Amino acid sequence: MRRLRKFLLYSACLVLSVLLLASLTTWITSGTSQQITARVHHQADTTKTPVPGTARPAGTLQVMTLNLAHGRRDSLNQIFLGRQTIRRNLAKIAAVIKTYRLDAVALQEADHVSFWSGHFDHISFLAAQARLPYSLHGLHVDGLKIRYGTALLTRHAPHDSYSYVFKPSPPTFSKGFVITTIGWPGDPDFKVDLVSVHLDYSRHAIRRQQLEKMLAFLRQRNRPTILMGDFNVDWRQEKEGLYRLLIQQGFKGIKPAAGRQVTFPSAGTRLDWILVSHGLQLKSETILKQNISDHYAVIATIQRKPVSLTSTDTKSTD
Repeated sequence: MRRLRKFLLYSACLVLSVLLLASLTTWITSGTSQQITARVHHQADTTKTPVPGTARPAGTLQVMTLNLAHGRRDSLNQIFLGRQTIRRNLAKIAAVIKTYRLDAVALQEADHVSFWSGHFDHISFLAAQARLPYSLHGLHVDGLKIRYGTALLTRHAPHDSYSYVFKPSPPTFSKGFVITTIGWPGDPDFKVDLVSVHLDYSRHAIRRQQLEKMLAFLRQRNRPTILMGDFNVDWRQEKEGLYRLLIQQGFKGIKPAAGRQVTFPSAGTRLDWILVSHGLQLKSETILKQNISDHYAVIATIQRKPVSLTSTDTKSTD
């Protein structure tokens, strides 16, 4: 028992030390945005028929958001897992993406080559396994061989892509978002922004600052937007007004069904959301209660709003 306690204490100190040192290297470069280029992996897989009930209706986009938890699934920490275990965990996520024939996937806690998560690029691995041809990866933490952030996988060619790192929020790791533009399937002149965001988990005030900064960035682009990610707040319980702020900026989600909704099982709360802005509406939403991460995935089907003769907000700018 004494030996076990010593091992657990040593392990905890090791993890905390690595996190602190990596944080110090990333706080220096936080608060900046940079244009990024999509990686092209291969052509999308169009040969397989989706599982019944998972095909996306014509004229819609089917998307998913998931916190990858660095590939550890529901283990204590990825640093204690071998490379093959992490690859198997990610392969299960890729299988979900293929099953649902998703158009776009937003990912958080998404690792590039990092010593603590198998020394391989998780996003390239997922794109290859899921046969989605394009990926974008923003590194919001990049120091001491720990490299991770948010990412997007997409079936449709992206452009005008950026990674934004929120300004430092010690003692927590840097957070941020990735954004790109795609053309609507069947109508490429209708442009839509996809966003994968991860907000701070520790403080209400920091989350609000980060959300305000992101919304200012989105206003400059002025396109219909699909906003996906781990917001680290449950809209039904929150008292900090973040959901009201999003509503004021034209974002809407599906009204939650009766009963408790959970995407973060260990805390029994919902932290992961998909919201849409002007010109778009959520047709359906599913919380996928599969053990592929310490979060559940959220899948949504999105359609364009019918064009009204008096409406001026259904066209995007490019």
